[in-house]
Amino acid sequence: PDLGNAEGLGHVASALISAPLGEEFLKGLGIVIFLLWRPRLVLGPSDGILLGAWIGAGFAVSENLLYLAHSSPEQDWGKLVITRSLLGMPLHILCSSIFGATVGWAALRPTVSLRVA
Repeated sequence: PDLGNAEGLGHVASALISAPLGEEFLKGLGIVIFLLWRPRLVLGPSDGILLGAWIGAGFAVSENLLYLAHSSPEQDWGKLVITRSLLGMPLHILCSSIFGATVGWAALRPTVSLRVA
């Protein structure tokens, strides 16, 4: 995009700031919801990594389906599927796994105040 105008800057800001912040917040919220529903689901970092990976994969699949649903008939669907599968899905899984590992590490702390911190 052309960065010399407000519209171009808006597209870049959306792609680099607002979309990732919203997505990571929603995936983190998914992990927290699972923990509120099943408090002993995550007993350590490896459990958190696994839960985060599943949350990230589910998010990536739903996002990819939205991309396909909103694509135009003239768009190359094969290229879209390959791009989203090779770039989007692994990144969502990785970022959610990191957050899950952090939650799992916190689960090892002896007191609730240390876990929340």
